Amino acid sequence: MLSRRSLFLKHIAQTSDVPAIIDVARAEGVHIYDHSGKKYTDLSSGIGPNILGHRHPDILEAIRQQTGKYLHTMVYGEHIQSPQLNLAELLLEKLDKPDGQVYFLSSGSEAIEASIKVARMTTGRIEVISAANAYHGSTIGAESLRSDLDFLSSIVPLVPGTRHIGFNAPDDLGKITSDTAAVIMETIQAEAGVIVPDKDYMAALRKRCDEVGALLIFDEIQIGLGRSGDLFAFQAFDIEPDILVLGKALGGGLPLSAVISSKDIMTTISHKVPLAHLTTFGGHPLCCSTGLATLKHITNEKLWLRAAEIGQRFGEMLSQGPWKIRKAGAMIAYDVGSEQSAIEWANKLHNAGIVIDLLLFDLKTWRMAPPLTITDQQIDEVCAQIMDLVE
Repeated sequence: MLSRRSLFLKHIAQTSDVPAIIDVARAEGVHIYDHSGKKYTDLSSGIGPNILGHRHPDILEAIRQQTGKYLHTMVYGEHIQSPQLNLAELLLEKLDKPDGQVYFLSSGSEAIEASIKVARMTTGRIEVISAANAYHGSTIGAESLRSDLDFLSSIVPLVPGTRHIGFNAPDDLGKITSDTAAVIMETIQAEAGVIVPDKDYMAALRKRCDEVGALLIFDEIQIGLGRSGDLFAFQAFDIEPDILVLGKALGGGLPLSAVISSKDIMTTISHKVPLAHLTTFGGHPLCCSTGLATLKHITNEKLWLRAAEIGQRFGEMLSQGPWKIRKAGAMIAYDVGSEQSAIEWANKLHNAGIVIDLLLFDLKTWRMAPPLTITDQQIDEVCAQIMDLVE
């Protein structure tokens, strides 16, 4: 009889030839337990969604209540559903956009696709500009925003009309012109190694988009909802996007994303061309229920302040390690100097029962983005484990 590991490798399509195999039995808080009883400290949050940790009581209660009422009833945008209404209302309240609109979807990639479509329909233009070393998702439109040609060569042709500028590169802003429908930018670059742009650059980016009539889209799929040290990362730069894209943490562990903008912009997909964007499971009532519970907990507890404390504590506890640290709130990158060193560290940490991320574009760096519910004691314990691995 084949083992569970063998069945996994035989029947589950893989995303790489080196999957981080953990045979999950259960998860609670910041910990995952495998079938042998080994405990892992999850410093990845499932690469973002588990911002409150695993099986948070508020999320479990939201699931219990909603499953007692209804689940899927109709494709998105046809039926009035309280979870969608309540979550949209709270999001717009926290964004101070009482007249805004929210379009709920199932994944970050899907939300990026929708935002591209909205921008092109709103402006009547084709060109979409993104930043080098940005990651916006894995659908073909989202991948067309990617800049690494070695990867893209395997999936060409791409969606036409996409161009790239340097991130935090003021000299490139002139490439944004009256032909540009939108600039899609991670507010803080994640897969490039947690790169925080200059405030002056962000102001100049906003100004340039206004000058040429291009929409500014901020992708906060990875960094939004408290992770950065602000509820929304763009708030630290004193500017606002025309369109905000959220995902990952929004569903509290269930699949949910959102495109948020003004009514004038969002109605293009219902009035300019009716049924211009459709989704079957976007805004699923169960996902919106957990999203509402998550957002309520983050805002009631002001967890963006806790994110800053978490990043500070990890930074101090691990400051003597063999790495350079970059951080934005509770997203922390450890630059170890080479791709080989990053792989070695990932293996050491995995063997020690510590879950972290390797990055798509900064191969010499490993990253952590722990749940914002992690305690100081848990931080101290896992940092002691990490420092014990330093040779």
